[in-house]
Amino acid sequence: MTPYEQVMHTWEEEILSNARPSCTWTLKAVERQRRDLLRQNTPAFPYVWDPDAGGTVVDFIACLTHLKGEFAGKPFLLSPWQVFCVMCLFGWKRADNTRLRRFRRFTLQCGKSSGKTTLSSALCLYMLAADCEGGAEIVTAARATAQARLTFDTARDVCRANPKLCAAFGLRILQHSKGNRSLTTTADGDDFINGLKQLDEFFGFGPDNPGPPVTLITTDRARDFADKRLAEGLSNATVNRSLSCLRRMLKIAHEDSKLQFVPKIRFLKEPSARKGFVEQAKFDELLALLPTHLRPLIMLLYYCGVRAGEARQIEWPQVDLKTRIIRLEDEQTKSAEPRIIPLPSVLVALLREIEPKTGRVFSDVNLRVEWERACTACGLGKRTKMEPKNEDGFVWYKYRGLLIHDLRRSAVRNLRKAGVNESVIMKISGHRTAEVFRRYNIVSADDVSTAMQRLEAVGLSSDSSVTVPANKQHRLRASRSK
Repeated sequence: MTPYEQVMHTWEEEILSNARPSCTWTLKAVERQRRDLLRQNTPAFPYVWDPDAGGTVVDFIACLTHLKGEFAGKPFLLSPWQVFCVMCLFGWKRADNTRLRRFRRFTLQCGKSSGKTTLSSALCLYMLAADCEGGAEIVTAARATAQARLTFDTARDVCRANPKLCAAFGLRILQHSKGNRSLTTTADGDDFINGLKQLDEFFGFGPDNPGPPVTLITTDRARDFADKRLAEGLSNATVNRSLSCLRRMLKIAHEDSKLQFVPKIRFLKEPSARKGFVEQAKFDELLALLPTHLRPLIMLLYYCGVRAGEARQIEWPQVDLKTRIIRLEDEQTKSAEPRIIPLPSVLVALLREIEPKTGRVFSDVNLRVEWERACTACGLGKRTKMEPKNEDGFVWYKYRGLLIHDLRRSAVRNLRKAGVNESVIMKISGHRTAEVFRRYNIVSADDVSTAMQRLEAVGLSSDSSVTVPANKQHRLRASRSK
């Protein structure tokens, strides 16, 4: 009998003898375990008991650490009832194929603060990384998003607290909590914040260098950084993204009492907001020039005004083609508020043709390059070939013209022209303030001309054929002669 079997046996005896209070289902589970151990190796029983397999999982969990409470930082040593659950789940195998487990479903009901979430997270990590299953996927589900995130967030925090575990099994965190919305993940899994890398290089921060003390980061040093970036040919807006990171870091240091005074970080003047938009006829021409796999995404951005980053996260369970809506979850939106996006019939028709309906809905493969090529072909942009400055350089293309984000402005403008209420448009597009919304509410020359035509149509224009009485004309001439 293995050590973990001995723990199981002791706990089972306490349950069977009523020395430990338990419910009916716990008693039945213990009785089944005892009964099945006697039935194994018989022709009528198709399962075998492998305590080493269950013990491997218990050992894996013991390598993890608690995150909260009095046990924070200590190894996650399972309680006897948890050892029983894990051993039963992973210890029973099919006799005809011992690579397959007996149990495929497991229901756990216990009191609050009994370790359900922590145990679930530990099992998820084992089955994701150490169960020797290629392409393993773990999904957490609940009636509310916040509840479903509990297991994921705990597993994520366990990985962060155990870097050796991540290194041993090749785990990398690709999703982040609401407090890390500025984090972006590249295709190879690396995380970065726009503008932060340039600050690290300027101040000499790296794996082997902590950089200067925070007290030496002054207004003058921030100005030196801005001047250096401008000399390299960067725009004011790009430099401001780094200055924004620097300002935020200094404020956090002040909040944590690591910095007594926060130096003034002055932003550079940026150009006024873009006014780009595209008319329907030109958009149809552009859409026809794009690859088929990109058309659903571009149509969603143009008709609904969804942010490209939000659209990339949408998965098929969020799409209801019958009611023609998409439900965006709070963790997917910039405003941290869930939204319902209505879909146009042309987009619904395209989505119905997509198979299989699993994973992400909208593809963005090679989006930037294909967008620039299509815009150049239909006269909405221009790509300029830039030759390398030296032999080791590479050829690249500088693009100027319609941006993907201009589709969001086009959507707001089109909805306004269709007579949709401003508050409804803001609900669809996700704008939180009227000030920002009006920056997207583009007014063209045609809109201004149409406004005057509508004014004349309701009879508010001046009528040049009106006859002025003679006495009033006489008074006017008399006043001019004085």
